Amino acid sequence: MAFLNSNGGYYIGALLSQWNFEEIKTKETKVLTLFENFSNFDKRSFGRQIAKSPGEKTLEELLFISDETTVIHKWHKLIIDLLMNAYEFRDAFKRETLDRVVQEYDSSDTKLKLLTVFNQDAWSRNYLRFCGGLKLIMEECSDSFDTKTFFIAKNLSFFMHDSEGLIHICRNDAFLDKILFLLQKYCNETKDKDCPPPESKITLRPDSPNFLQHLEEKRQNMNITNFYVDFADLEASIPAQGSSSPRIRSAWSPSASRTSASPSPSPSPSSSTFSDDESDTAWITHPKKEDIGWYSDSEMDDEQKEMCREKRRDKIVLYLLDVVDWLTHYPENHLQLLRKPVFETLIALSSTELPITAISKACRSIKRLIRSEESLPYLFGLKLHLHIISLIRRPCLMHRYADRCSRCEDRRKFGREVLEELSLQANSGAGWNFMQELLKSDNPDTLFFAFSTALTLIRNVQYRSRLFYFYDILTKLHDALKSILKIAANEGNKFINPDDGNEESNSNLVEDIHTSRVASLKENEPKLEAILFSFASLLSHKMQSAILETQTEPFPLDSTDEICRLENSEIPPEKQIRFKNVNGEILVTADRDSLCAYSEYYRGMFENDFAEKLQGQQDFIFGNEGMYIKDEQFVKFIHLLSGCKKSECVAVDETSTCVSLIYLADKYLATDLLETMFLPTGIAGRFITGSTLSSFVPIILTCLSTHGKFSDLFFFVFLRYASMNEICESLAESLSFSSGDTFCDLFKEFLQRCISSLPIHQSYRLWI
Repeated sequence: MAFLNSNGGYYIGALLSQWNFEEIKTKETKVLTLFENFSNFDKRSFGRQIAKSPGEKTLEELLFISDETTVIHKWHKLIIDLLMNAYEFRDAFKRETLDRVVQEYDSSDTKLKLLTVFNQDAWSRNYLRFCGGLKLIMEECSDSFDTKTFFIAKNLSFFMHDSEGLIHICRNDAFLDKILFLLQKYCNETKDKDCPPPESKITLRPDSPNFLQHLEEKRQNMNITNFYVDFADLEASIPAQGSSSPRIRSAWSPSASRTSASPSPSPSPSSSTFSDDESDTAWITHPKKEDIGWYSDSEMDDEQKEMCREKRRDKIVLYLLDVVDWLTHYPENHLQLLRKPVFETLIALSSTELPITAISKACRSIKRLIRSEESLPYLFGLKLHLHIISLIRRPCLMHRYADRCSRCEDRRKFGREVLEELSLQANSGAGWNFMQELLKSDNPDTLFFAFSTALTLIRNVQYRSRLFYFYDILTKLHDALKSILKIAANEGNKFINPDDGNEESNSNLVEDIHTSRVASLKENEPKLEAILFSFASLLSHKMQSAILETQTEPFPLDSTDEICRLENSEIPPEKQIRFKNVNGEILVTADRDSLCAYSEYYRGMFENDFAEKLQGQQDFIFGNEGMYIKDEQFVKFIHLLSGCKKSECVAVDETSTCVSLIYLADKYLATDLLETMFLPTGIAGRFITGSTLSSFVPIILTCLSTHGKFSDLFFFVFLRYASMNEICESLAESLSFSSGDTFCDLFKEFLQRCISSLPIHQSYRLWI
């Protein structure tokens, strides 16, 4: 330290200038050892003193020696280290050195590192653009996560506040494509990883459909379990007092354009996880002087190489995301960035394991591009709102009862915020005028896209009224859904042979018919997805609260009895009602009085002068019920009609059992049983999930008792908690019972109730 404090670096530089140059190039001299020792001790001070010494010229000449010897390698590493840490040393090289590097450039690591190191200073960044050095740097960036790409990406961080440099980078289409390719490559390598397991020991919520199997465990944990409610996000959708209208962005924020012509409204930041008022300085830091794999990792074994590559890859992605983030700060770059690959890449990055800080950068970058004055034609043309589906409909968010992944919750909030920004643009004067032009298009595809986009994004009360009454947009999309179902139905009908009377042969074709209909629906999946996504935007928090008003309550523990009423009661012979299957086997014997007490069907049959009463009929054949029902499920239904409460007799532990009981209760007018099952805390609603939707389709279409709150819950789950595969399965199942018109009509009635629940005040919040 004392030596350096006395300007010792100057004297070592002077010593170097007097040394024989040929010996310096070929031998590990003492002066090389001195350079290594003092450089390791204090690069900053040593480089500053060397810059003013006569040895600076010698070091400059050493840089241009291309021999791949160990001695030259050490000298190059020392010089690059000093250049990175001492700006005085970089200043000493001057512009002539940069010109010489560009003229003699041979794609060597040393010359590339020399150019990238000079990104740190304003004067050198400016001259690199002038002399072509920046272009060489961008051309050398490869399409793999190697050390060269890492060094280039890391040193691009110094362009953070260089507007001219960023504009120059943005105009290099080849380099921008490389950035997007590397980011997409990272997304492809990491997108298949599952969400982290929940920290809670209980993986299902207490209102899970299989609660009967885990009743004791639930009882023990009932007081300490956090109920994860279906509408946990509704509170964020309810604006705080005084913030019901969008705020005006009057102050500068990191995501706002520098030269915005006029302030634009934006949702209140109180509910935003990715608030634009958060300064970028909290997220952006310059690269550290150390880096991974300075020259090569060839000496590592395979396992070490892979670990090093993954670490290097993760850092490269963060550096490149920073570059894209800075580019979006300047309106001059927006025209170059308003293209599909940019949005797709930023959205895909949000589905990876990047830190939440990086995901928030991607969010703010998209929102800046959306706010651009030139963005309207591009945004509607790119169908950006449809790409956001991947963030909102996350797999772990689609299960109605499982604990949500906190990262996916953040991604869904991000997706909603982006849609809110899109909605703000669409509801502006220019946005509405542009949307009207699309709504008047003669092109069917453009018109369909305009309908789905307008229904999702238009939130202005006046504009929305014109959509519903002047353009009749709900009917148009409803007809499009009917058309898709009709095509699928016709595909399945091709397998039906009306001349074939063989019942067994026809039954073998059921699976083929169903498969062909599902395949047809998947062929139209983009249109189907656009329709359902726009319909889902009509689910206001008011409607969701009405549907799920009691879903947070723990299920009631019904009183049970260990005595079966049918097995332990003596039924007089004249009052015995025997139920047999199609093979003539007696399934169960019930008391006629109990059946009349719980079923209006049997009460009307035996208390009025019908044939069954007049003929004294006591044997009934079960098997022609209109849908497939197992023998044991019918027996369970008779136990319930008889008032039996023994858990083994009446336990409902399967979806098919629940569906069968509802169908039988509706057919035989067991109103008390239906009311019990359809209670807000009843068992029927708790079995409806995305995976069980197709099982409930038959009773939704054939049972009048299911219409109302139960059908609202069905369609709510259909829009909110069903994947596209599950939706296609449910729609194909609906075609097995009707042409699809019945399903569509019930669906339209539900959507009309959703529309009536939309807020009458102007709101840009989306409830997808």
